[in-house]
Amino acid sequence: MNRILVASHGKLASGLKSSIELLSGLGEKLSVIDAYIDDTDYTDQIDYFIKQLKHEPGVILTDIKGGSVNQRVVQRLLGQENKNVFVITGVNLPLVMSFVLNKDPVDRNLVDKIVAESKLEVIDWQIPDNTDKSEESNSDFFN
Repeated sequence: MNRILVASHGKLASGLKSSIELLSGLGEKLSVIDAYIDDTDYTDQIDYFIKQLKHEPGVILTDIKGGSVNQRVVQRLLGQENKNVFVITGVNLPLVMSFVLNKDPVDRNLVDKIVAESKLEVIDWQIPDNTDKSEESNSDFFN
């Protein structure tokens, strides 16, 4: 089983886990770190996740590129022997869902594929300025 950690500022990580559980029932596949919700140092949680991998592949998803949580994760991975830990930043629900539902072992190609696919899920959904409220008009909305 692929191991996945979501680490974020505040409760974004646990919120994503809650959404994954609601949508798929697979919330248990995620480990989460909700950083800065109290004075607890979360470094040990990062180290524990990395240690649990035992040289197996793993994915760590963080919220903000260059943010303090992302920086701490990267610092903890520097000098590690396990080169199969992938850090991805800019976490969103489609990204997490793709990793959770994936059954293939995590490698560079899979990570690149899932990241590229999740980027397509971020769109500017422009609501048409349409005064026609007919049923036919509404059915075309998602096309």
